[in-house]
Amino acid sequence: MEERKSILFSFMGLGYGGSRIAATFLKEHNYPAYAVNTAKVDLGKIPVPKSHKLFLKNPFGGAGRDIRAGEKAILNNTDAIRDFIRLNEIQKSEYVIQCAGGGGGTGTGGALPMAKILIDEGVNVGIIMTLPLESEDIETKRNCLMAIKEIYESRDIRPFIIVDNNKISTRYPNISIADFWARANKDITLTFHMLNRYSSEKGLIYSLDSADYRKIITTPGCLVMGETTVKDFQSKAKLAEGLRESISKGLYASDFNLSSSDKVGIILRGSPLLFKKIAEKDITYAFKHIKEVARAKSIYWGIYADHAYKDRIRVHSIFSGLELPIRRIQALIDETKSEIEFYEEKRSVKSTGLDFDFFFDVDGKK
Repeated sequence: MEERKSILFSFMGLGYGGSRIAATFLKEHNYPAYAVNTAKVDLGKIPVPKSHKLFLKNPFGGAGRDIRAGEKAILNNTDAIRDFIRLNEIQKSEYVIQCAGGGGGTGTGGALPMAKILIDEGVNVGIIMTLPLESEDIETKRNCLMAIKEIYESRDIRPFIIVDNNKISTRYPNISIADFWARANKDITLTFHMLNRYSSEKGLIYSLDSADYRKIITTPGCLVMGETTVKDFQSKAKLAEGLRESISKGLYASDFNLSSSDKVGIILRGSPLLFKKIAEKDITYAFKHIKEVARAKSIYWGIYADHAYKDRIRVHSIFSGLELPIRRIQALIDETKSEIEFYEEKRSVKSTGLDFDFFFDVDGKK
């Protein structure tokens, strides 16, 4: 049976990394997914219907991690993109979330011009962008930083969801490279889907309903989400502390100033028997504590029955209207600058170590 959803999202992947995220939304939760790329080979690997794939003609066989090439590929294929949107009736989607790996050419450079085309077609557009791993190269990091600046300054993109692959990496320190991206994408899509799903249902006590969820999603600025578990809730202090820590640890990007949020949604899942053990005053105290952390204009709560959680509470959180995660972005800037300076210094001192001068006289002739 099809699960209920508050918003009928479609997901459009740009580039290889973004298309894999979009395809995971289709595979795991049956959302419509589309893939757009400048590289035919990469496009062929994406498990979405053939009619949901769009190859952008370009003279290079790909964007080659050149964000301006990715941008040009969108702009030079505008008519084909509009035909693709209309053929698949993407313009009838309630919301299109573009997915892009921060650092590539097609996804990073094409995200904003593609969003503008979709908006011209009457579609609400948000963007999910992943931050590079620390191990990735200068070009990837620089591309991501340029894209983040441009997307954040465009107030038409709502929400702008930043996912930090470094943080997901620390959650699974022993995961193999073969499994990492699949695990990361699965986590991202599950959290997004669970918030969309539960907000469409009636809560056990409180409900974060569809109208609340729409208000959160459509707020301009950055959005961060996450999920985790609270096991110790035997006192109001423990419950409040557990909620606060779980939200901080469970978010898929770090260093956001949560007090800059405009709207917040918190969903708690657990068995009905479990919630019978928690005093109302303890829940109220915990809610008040989160309110002090977030300082948001609006905070929406939901408590939902889930018999799978008999001795712990599953927490889903979503903060919108946020500023950029300044410390994390600044760290990425500093890291990139340092690597560029090292590279430039290395290039300036490169030498063959060979004495070619022996073959030339003072006039530079043999």
